[in-house]
Amino acid sequence: MEIAERCNTVVYCTLENAGLFGPDTRIEAGQPGGAIRTDFGSIKFTSALHGNGGPGLACGFLITIEEKKIYFAGDTALTMDMALLKDESIDVALLPIGGRFTMDPEDAVSAASLIKPKAVIPMHYNTMPPIIQDPDSFKVMLETQTDARAIILKPGMQYEL
Repeated sequence: MEIAERCNTVVYCTLENAGLFGPDTRIEAGQPGGAIRTDFGSIKFTSALHGNGGPGLACGFLITIEEKKIYFAGDTALTMDMALLKDESIDVALLPIGGRFTMDPEDAVSAASLIKPKAVIPMHYNTMPPIIQDPDSFKVMLETQTDARAIILKPGMQYEL
């Protein structure tokens, strides 16, 4: 909330979570299956299989910017709903690989097989002992079992489409 207000940015969240932000936060609320047109393209809310620690549903986002498509899975387990994304021609999918609280590397490779993105950025790993993973092993697995390439980012790094 503080970052959104300080940066005067829009927060895209579920309707139930919109109430968690202060009155000065600009909110665009939606639900899985819904989409919001924006100045830069669109944001479509996707289903995620995960508790969210509060009211409402957990979700991911399919973000379209200048005809590039980014799938941010959020915290989620592998779900067959991901197969619905294969026709979206996703450029980059951000998939959790931590395990225990989200999908693990093997399930993330299965998710990539369903989604068919051009590239995958692994996320939600190595921030605490229960979710320690080797991103280089994930890269090898992903690139030998799918047509996607892995992009391993370290804190502070960025990737440009």
